[in-house]
Amino acid sequence: MAILRYLTKLTGLQAGDEPEVHEIPLQSSKPTNVGQLTARLSRALKARLTETMKQEGFDDIDSAHGDILNVLYRQGPTSMTDLARRSHRTKATVTVLVKKLESLGCANTLDGRSCLVDLADKGNACRQKFEAISKRMDQAVRGALSVDEIETLEDLMRKISAQLERAAH
Repeated sequence: MAILRYLTKLTGLQAGDEPEVHEIPLQSSKPTNVGQLTARLSRALKARLTETMKQEGFDDIDSAHGDILNVLYRQGPTSMTDLARRSHRTKATVTVLVKKLESLGCANTLDGRSCLVDLADKGNACRQKFEAISKRMDQAVRGALSVDEIETLEDLMRKISAQLERAAH
């Protein structure tokens, strides 16, 4: 739906209008800056998130640990495989992140084979602060873009991510 609003805004066409048809080359030889801009945005977001987390007293936890905690906040007890899928990380990486969260008292593995992970008391106690941090980060993005632009950007980022993930497999 957001893409339709964007295209209507972009083209000025309304339902029933006849658009002009132009042949569009399938591939452009002009290089894009998408990779550079995405990397720049990622660095800026990570720096802001890291600073905000330090201000809230989370010196030992970085954004990768926050991704694991956010999955556990939303899902409750979760398997390592599902944590990896939902956080877009490998199982090996998730294992390292969970071990760190366990050492900090934020997470527990619920069976001897470490297949199911849940929040520990400290992880639950941090939930409100993490949600406040997420809200501040979200407000920073919302301050730069309109609602339609955010929806369009999210749609485009999902599309690019899916394409790159398919190509990697």
